[in-house]
Amino acid sequence: MSREEDLSPMETTPASDEQGLSWVPFFAEMADTLKHYQGRRAELLIKLRDAAEASSRPSLFNFLWTYGKGSARYEADDVDPFTIFAVINRQISLSSKIAVCTGFKQALGLSSPVPTGFDGVPQVNNMRSRFESRDGDAGNTTFYDNIWALFTAGLELATPNTPTVPAQTENPAGNRNERASGEYGSGGVELELDTEGEAYERFVTAFDTATAGRARGSYTMALFWIRAQHYLPLDSRTIDYLRGLTSTESPDEEPIAARMPWLKLPRSIKGSEYIDVCNNVRAWIAEDASLPATFPELSDSAYRAPAASDGDVEPEEAPSSPTAQPADDTGGTEAVEAAISYTVADIVAAGCFIPKDGLEAMLTRWREKKNLILQGPPGTGKTWLARKLAYALIGTDSDETITAVQFHPSTSYEDFVQGLRPDAERGLVVQDGPFMDAIYAAAGEEDEKTKHVVLIEEINRGNPAQIFGEMLTLLEADKRDSGSALKLLYASGDDDAIYVPPNLYVIGTMNQADRSLAMVDMALRRRFGFVTLKPSLGKEWLQYCTSKCGRDEPVLTQIAKQITAVNTLIEDDVNLGSAYCIGHSFVTPGRRNNPLSADETKAWFGRVVDTDLRPLLEEYWHDDPDRLGEALALLREA
Repeated sequence: MSREEDLSPMETTPASDEQGLSWVPFFAEMADTLKHYQGRRAELLIKLRDAAEASSRPSLFNFLWTYGKGSARYEADDVDPFTIFAVINRQISLSSKIAVCTGFKQALGLSSPVPTGFDGVPQVNNMRSRFESRDGDAGNTTFYDNIWALFTAGLELATPNTPTVPAQTENPAGNRNERASGEYGSGGVELELDTEGEAYERFVTAFDTATAGRARGSYTMALFWIRAQHYLPLDSRTIDYLRGLTSTESPDEEPIAARMPWLKLPRSIKGSEYIDVCNNVRAWIAEDASLPATFPELSDSAYRAPAASDGDVEPEEAPSSPTAQPADDTGGTEAVEAAISYTVADIVAAGCFIPKDGLEAMLTRWREKKNLILQGPPGTGKTWLARKLAYALIGTDSDETITAVQFHPSTSYEDFVQGLRPDAERGLVVQDGPFMDAIYAAAGEEDEKTKHVVLIEEINRGNPAQIFGEMLTLLEADKRDSGSALKLLYASGDDDAIYVPPNLYVIGTMNQADRSLAMVDMALRRRFGFVTLKPSLGKEWLQYCTSKCGRDEPVLTQIAKQITAVNTLIEDDVNLGSAYCIGHSFVTPGRRNNPLSADETKAWFGRVVDTDLRPLLEEYWHDDPDRLGEALALLREA
C-alpha cells in the first residue's frame, strides 16, 4: 500500500488509561454499523455528508468528496470503509478527532460514548488519507468491492470472539487472560482467531485479493481500527517495538523477537500468515506479565517508545529498502537487508577522488540539513557525485526513489510544483509537478526510514525562489511536519495543506562559473547546506586513471602538473578566480581493459585540449589573447 503511517509519537490525553483507549468500543460499533452499507454506498456518501455537518468541522471530511485520476480531481461516487475511518485516524488534533467522532455518532446513530483518547491508534498521512494507491484504483468498483469484502470478512472472523464489556478487573500480576479482561481487553473471552472454517477461508481470500501487490502496513492498521483486540497493526513502529522487546523477568536474555522467526516479515504477506502472526503475538504477550496485555496496549507502548532516527545510524549503515514494492514480495527481512549495500565505499570504488571521511561528512550534513547543494568549477563531477550521494543516502543504487530534474531560465513554479494544464474534457485543471509527485511518493511510504531524493541539476540556472514558491519555507529541516503545513498557490477549498515529509531530501548542483547567472537568493542559501568541490588531480585520480582507464602514468603526471599550473593562472586572474578552474572530469577518461602507450595517451590529451579545454579558455580570456596563449602553451607541454 503506497501510504505512510504516522511515525511521530501519538497524541495522548492526560486522562486515565481507560479513557485513552475509549476509542476501541466506539470504533467497533462504528464498524458494525458501516457493514450494513456495503451495498448502499451512495446512501452512505449522503450519511457522511451529514456526519461532516454534525461534526462542526466539515473541512476535515473534504478529502472524501473527490478522488484523483492521474493529475485531475473528480467527484467521488464510491468510498471504502477504511478511508472513512481515516477521517479520524489522521494527523489532526485531539479536539478535531473528538469532533469527527461526534459527527459519526450522530449521523450513524451510534450508542457508544464519543472517545476522549486515541492512545495507540496508528495514523495515516494527511496527504495520503484515501486508500486508493494506484492510478487505476480511483472510481474502480472492483477496488472498493475488494476492500469492503476484507472489511466484512474481518468483522465476521472476529465476531464469535467479540469481547463483552465488564468492569475493570484488578489483577495486576495475575493470569494474562484475566489481566486482559478489563473494559478494553478480552472480557474473559478467548481472542485467538480461528484458523479453520468458512469465515477463516473468506478472510484469507479477501485479504489476499485486497492487498495483492500492496504492502502490509495500512490494511493491517485498518483491521486493527475495527477490531483492536483481534488484529495486530503491522506498521513499522509496532514491528520495531516487538523486535526489541525483552522480558523484564529475564532482562539478560536476548530480545524475545530473536526467538520468534515469524516477526521477520516481508512487506507483503498472505492472509493466512497474517492470522498466524496475530495469534502468535497474542500467545507471546500472554506468557509474560511484564509485557502489554492486549493489542491496543501493545500499540500504545510501541508509539510511546523512542523511534530510531538518522542520528542513530552510522554513516555507512544503510537505511531501509527504498523501493515501495520489493521485486520479491516473498523475501523476509534478511533478503531486504542483504540487498542494501551502497555506501561511501562504493562511491570511492566508482571513481570518486574525495576521501571517504569527506564523503561521510557530506552525508552527515545532508541528513541534518535535509537540503544540500554541490557547487564548484566546471568539470568537478557535481552531477555525478550528487547521484552517488543519493545512492548512499537511500542505501541502494536504484533510481526508484530519485526524482531528477534540471532547472533552466524558463522553469517556473507551475512546471516544478503545481500549475494549471489544459484537459480535453475539463478545460484547465490543476496538475502536480515533479516536486509534488516526489512529496506524495515520500509521504506514501510504509516506513519513514525509506528515503526519497529530488536531484536538481544546475539549480541556479532558474530562479529558485520563484520556482519553489511557498515550498521554500517548507524545505527547512525544522518544518518537516504537519504543524508547518501550508496551502499551495493553486489549492482549492477542499485540498489539504501540504508539508514536505521528513524522508524527502533535496540535492542540487550549481556551476559558479556561469556568467549568465545571478547570485543565489539568500532565502535559498539559508535553507541549503553548501559543499564546494575542487579539482582533484592527486594520487587517487592518478591511480584510477592508470589502473582503471589504462592511461600512461608518466604522461598523466605531467598532465596533472600542467593543468594545475593553468588553474593557478585562473585563480590569480581578478576577473575569474577559483570558481573557474579546470576540473578533473575533463581528463578522467572512461574505463578500458587495454592500456594505452605514452604516445596514445598524449594523443588522447591533445584531443581533449582541442575540443574541451581550448574552447573553455577562449571563453575565459576572449579579451586577453596573451593570457590565453600562455595557458594553451602550458597544456601543450603535456
